[in-house]
Amino acid sequence: MVKKALKNVKNALGAKKDIALLALLLFAGLAIAVLFYSGPFYSYDDMNYINFAFQVMHGSFYIGETPYAYGFAFPYFIAMSFWLLGYGALQGTFPSIFSYLAMIAVTYMAARSFKGTFVAALAAMLTLTAPFLIQYSTRVM
Repeated sequence: MVKKALKNVKNALGAKKDIALLALLLFAGLAIAVLFYSGPFYSYDDMNYINFAFQVMHGSFYIGETPYAYGFAFPYFIAMSFWLLGYGALQGTFPSIFSYLAMIAVTYMAARSFKGTFVAALAAMLTLTAPFLIQYSTRVM
C-alpha cells in the first residue's frame, strides 16, 4: 500500500516537472515569436486573409469565391480572434502564434511518449527554433 502511494507521488512529481518544462518551452516560443514579430505583409496573402475574416464577421464570406480555398478555415480563426480581442495587426496574427505554440506542445508530448523527457525537450527546442516556423508564426496566414 505504501509502495503504491510512493509510486503515485513520484508520478505526480514527474508530471509537474513535465508541465513546468513544457511551460518554459512554450514561453520561450512565445518570446521568440514576439521578438521576431514583423506584422502582416500588406502586399502578400496576409491582407487577403484579414479581408476574408472581415467578410466572415459580416456574413459575406463564401469559400467558393476565393482562390485561397486551401486555407479556408483560417479566416474563421482570424475572425474569432478579432471578435475576442478586437481589431489589430497582433490580433490578426494570434491564430498563427497559437498554432506555433500548439505545434511545440504536440511535438513535446509526442516525443515524450516515445523517448522520454530529454528527447522531448530537444525535439521541442528544434521545433521552436525552426526559422520557417518562426517566420510564419508572425504572419497572419
